[in-house]
Amino acid sequence: MKGKICQACKRNEIEVQLQFMPRGLCRACFARNIEHRVRHNIRIQHLIKKGSEVGFEEDSSQEARMLEYILKRLQKALPFKLKKEGELKLYSLDEQGVLLLDAVLRGRRIQRAKAPLSVVHSEEVRLFCKFKRLGGKQISRLNAGQQELLLEVEKLEQKHPQIKFSMLNFLIATLE
Repeated sequence: MKGKICQACKRNEIEVQLQFMPRGLCRACFARNIEHRVRHNIRIQHLIKKGSEVGFEEDSSQEARMLEYILKRLQKALPFKLKKEGELKLYSLDEQGVLLLDAVLRGRRIQRAKAPLSVVHSEEVRLFCKFKRLGGKQISRLNAGQQELLLEVEKLEQKHPQIKFSMLNFLIATLE
């Protein structure tokens, strides 16, 4: 992507162009876009209130590192106490979508988890952690059957970019 300019800031070279992304972005604009989406998701799900205690399970995963980074930045605008255990889940878009789809296919009651990162593709999590030097391991929270389902969804994503986003939005709409 040498020579192509970021379509957001119009200054830096494109460093991120993923199949499901509508435009190429530089590192700074990519990180800003991810943070904006996570903050928006936190706001619309009412996950954090001023003065509340907010926690998530710290498991040294990339998702945990990313969520902690974004929550610490959010604390500057919205004071709350951050703790290392709690009800926020570390599911990325991929995992949240597969968990909901698995519940539908098995005829179970579907319930949306309190997952701030559910609007972020696992590939975006990996790149965000790389660009921000957050470290962390790639950890799957899915069982074997859900892993197989994820592989099938990923095959669909190859043919139809953004299908994971569409699938999750559809499943969430059915919950409301």
